[in-house]
Amino acid sequence: MQQNEGEKYSEYRRRMIAEGREKGEILTEYQFRTSHLNDTGERERAKEPTDFEEHISRLKNSDVPSRYFLTFEQHDAAEIPSEVRFWEPSNGNLLLHGTGDNSNAAALGTGTGKTFAALWLLQKIKRTSPARYCKFVDLPSLFLQRRSTWGAKARGAETEEDIAERLSRVNYLFLDDLGAEKLTEDGAEFLFAVINRRWAEERRTIITTNLSVRGIVTRYGEKLASRILAGVQVEFRGNDRRILKA
Repeated sequence: MQQNEGEKYSEYRRRMIAEGREKGEILTEYQFRTSHLNDTGERERAKEPTDFEEHISRLKNSDVPSRYFLTFEQHDAAEIPSEVRFWEPSNGNLLLHGTGDNSNAAALGTGTGKTFAALWLLQKIKRTSPARYCKFVDLPSLFLQRRSTWGAKARGAETEEDIAERLSRVNYLFLDDLGAEKLTEDGAEFLFAVINRRWAEERRTIITTNLSVRGIVTRYGEKLASRILAGVQVEFRGNDRRILKA
C-alpha cells in the first residue's frame, strides 16, 4: 500500500529521532522539517501551518526559550517525575527544588532537569488546554526588568505594580531559578506581591529552584515560604547533566 505524505513524514520523523538519540543530539521540529524538505524537495510544505507549528507559536507566546521547543516523542515521559507528569491544578502549586542551602544555592541541585520538567508540563498544558494562558519567567531577568521600571510612572511606562498585576492574571505562571535573583528587601516585597496575589486567587505557580525547602524558608522567611511551598514539592538530586553532556 502506498504511503501518503503524512505517513512518509511520520516515518522519516521516527528515523531522525532514533538517529539523533544515537548521536546524543536533540533536534527541534524546525530541524526535522528543514531536513525533510531538503531531502524531498517539497518546499511547499513549509508554507502550510502544521499543528506543531501552531503549538510552537503558543510556546513563543508563553516566552518559552527556543532551546526547549521539543516534542514529547524525543524524550521518554518516564524521565519526568510522576509528581510532575500527573500534577493537577487542584494539587496546588508545584515546586521543583534542589538540595542547596541559602549560603551555597548553586552548589547542589544544578542541572538536574528541573527546568526541563517544568517546561514539559507547560507543553502538556498548552497541548491539552491551548486557551489557558501560561507564562515562563526567568527570575533573575524579571528582577532586572523590575529595576528598569524605577521612575516609570513619571514616564508613563509600565511600573513595578503593573508587572505584578500582569503576572497575577496568568493562569499558569512558571518561575524559573528562584534564589538566583539578587534579593533586596523591596525585591522580596515584590516577589511576595506576585506570589501572594496568585495564591489568594487560586492561580497556580510552578517554581524551579536549586534551594532546598529549608533553604527557601531561610532565604525568604516563613511568610513568603508558606506561599511558595503551598502544594506539591519534588526534590531533584544528581549530577549536573549540562557538564556531563559537555
